[in-house]
Amino acid sequence: MLRAGELPGFARKECPPTVTSVGAWNKVAPSGGIDVESRLRRAGFVAAIREDLDWSGGGDRAALSAVVRLGSAKAARAEISQQLRDFADQPNRDNNVKTYTPFEVPGIPGARGFSSTSTGGAGHNIIFADGPFTYHIGVGWFAQVKNPPTRAQLIAATARLYKRVRALPIR
Repeated sequence: MLRAGELPGFARKECPPTVTSVGAWNKVAPSGGIDVESRLRRAGFVAAIREDLDWSGGGDRAALSAVVRLGSAKAARAEISQQLRDFADQPNRDNNVKTYTPFEVPGIPGARGFSSTSTGGAGHNIIFADGPFTYHIGVGWFAQVKNPPTRAQLIAATARLYKRVRALPIR
């Protein structure tokens, strides 16, 4: 999960609970509008956490940080690949989502970024796997926001998270 100050201007709402039921996770997961319950069950879902972050300047933008532990590193990599396909196809499934634009995430092996626009706003997201874990870091904002968070800010925050993750003994 992101730590305080890693994504400038955003702060934790509350300490998020660990979810150990794949059914409960499916209700809060950033899954591109796809029901992923059976897929995660097959991948050996263990637990997950999603942290929603508030913007210090008001409610016109938000961020999220999510981590899912699956049964193996192979399952985590496969899940990230499937998520990329799900998010890329979202404009075809959801009338509110208008565009999907991938971008590179340097310095994090296998990480993929994408930006999207919707009828009410836009956002940037980065997803990656490390060991049996999948990570999703994202920012979103309403259409009228003058200075939205940038890809560079999200990449920098994700790089700090990745560096910390790589230092953990459980991987």
